[in-house]
Amino acid sequence: MTWLEVLAPAKVNLFLELIFRRADGYHELETVMVKIGLSDRMLFRRRSDDQTTLSIRTACGSRHQIASDQIASDSSNLVWRAIDALRQATGRTFGLDVGLDKRIPVGAGLGGGSSDAASTLLALNRWFQLGLTPEELMQIGSQLGSDVPFFLSGGAGLCTGRGERVKALTTRGRGWFVVAMPPVGLRTGDVYGRASISQGQHSSHQICEAMRTGRIPAIGKFMRNRLQGAAASISHWIERLASEFDRVSAAGHQMSGSGSSYFGLFGSRFAAQNAARILRSRLPSVSTYCVIGLGRKPLMAYHQAE
Repeated sequence: MTWLEVLAPAKVNLFLELIFRRADGYHELETVMVKIGLSDRMLFRRRSDDQTTLSIRTACGSRHQIASDQIASDSSNLVWRAIDALRQATGRTFGLDVGLDKRIPVGAGLGGGSSDAASTLLALNRWFQLGLTPEELMQIGSQLGSDVPFFLSGGAGLCTGRGERVKALTTRGRGWFVVAMPPVGLRTGDVYGRASISQGQHSSHQICEAMRTGRIPAIGKFMRNRLQGAAASISHWIERLASEFDRVSAAGHQMSGSGSSYFGLFGSRFAAQNAARILRSRLPSVSTYCVIGLGRKPLMAYHQAE
């Protein structure tokens, strides 16, 4: 039996600004994202027919418990939709059993579902030699979700439009992140629905320049997330986590995406691990991860066997 193992990384938003609300209901935005070393694990097995099955296992021992029925395992799942999109784009028929080990919390603003979809597109295009170009994969990805194109690109990117237009960023150094996920997630639509457009909008230019030169203190200084106030009006956890991160000397800290995860940036592994220990002792109901930024590291780790 032929199978392929793929790791699909999470992301954090170092910068997120809302520009205006579009006629289609989405927000025009500007955001800087970077992949981090927290990943879902995906296992693809070839079938002798042209059917798809998807089984999902959630992380054991996580304080942020996810019921299996919170994640669709049918044709509405982004992984399933990515497989169908590849079949439609290429006219190829192939069957797959897919196992998804969910380690990235849902409702967290960490992009787990989008990363799973992007990893599926990249892995199957390579595995089945479908011959789709990066531009064609980007087009398919943008139809699946706003964050999917970012996960098809490098380790860090400046994303505009709905988030689907991606400019890869050159970064120096990778930084360490402590990511805290409270026991309650947030719905993206609820957070965006409460968000307001500010007249005093910030530009991503300064943080992009700080990333290019690898200045961790400057990156922390220019971190922004316009959605954080809206999320804080829904969940008390956002302000609680902000207060706790003030205690652990992060270069910068804020919510990721539309929440509810919250993260801090650190200049060394030692500092990040020390901060994670303090947060775990003070917030036992919160899942806390200490991970490195992936920078220009390739998106996926493959393991293939016959």
